[in-house]
Amino acid sequence: MLIKEIKRVRRMDPYELAARQGGMDAAVPLVEEFGARLDEWSEEQVLIFCGTIWQGCADRLRQLIKAGDIPF
Repeated sequence: MLIKEIKRVRRMDPYELAARQGGMDAAVPLVEEFGARLDEWSEEQVLIFCGTIWQGCADRLRQLIKAGDIPF
């Protein structure tokens, strides 16, 4: 039932925005280290970057859940 509700939602809610902010915050140090020109990054750097964003989003969601700030 929850899956159907998630699929029905089309716009981002505050929780999704918070998760994305977590991903962005996690990525900042890599952009500073690798440089702002993503087209100049190696494939390995891009994979590290994507993994870091993914982990940052997941970590932020866990923080929200632990704090009781969950949408359900």
